[in-house]
Amino acid sequence: CLWWCIKMKAILLVTLLMTNTASASTMPTDANGINEAASRQPVPNFQAAQSAGYIVTARYAADIRHYYARYGIRVLRDLGAQHFELQLDQDPGLVKLQEIAATTKGAISAIQENQTYLSF
Repeated sequence: CLWWCIKMKAILLVTLLMTNTASASTMPTDANGINEAASRQPVPNFQAAQSAGYIVTARYAADIRHYYARYGIRVLRDLGAQHFELQLDQDPGLVKLQEIAATTKGAISAIQENQTYLSF
């Protein structure tokens, strides 16, 4: 009985190895041996985000309109506590907007990017 059990295990092992080898060899691969089907699978991007404008800390919405009107204000929404959502038609970038905020003598005290995350 012991020899029969060993023989059956050996046959089973050989069968499994041959099955794995046969199925692996039928998968299409490129010149580097990479499975083409696996490489076409989308890879989730957990940090994909798009700019949703800026969050501005200012005394009044009129201050924001005065200093940033040249870029075409698309959205200016009061979020409360002197915070405003700002979206511009022509976005000069955060650095330029911060430079402008620095020249406002405290009317605009801070500006930061507001991002909308596309996936999580």
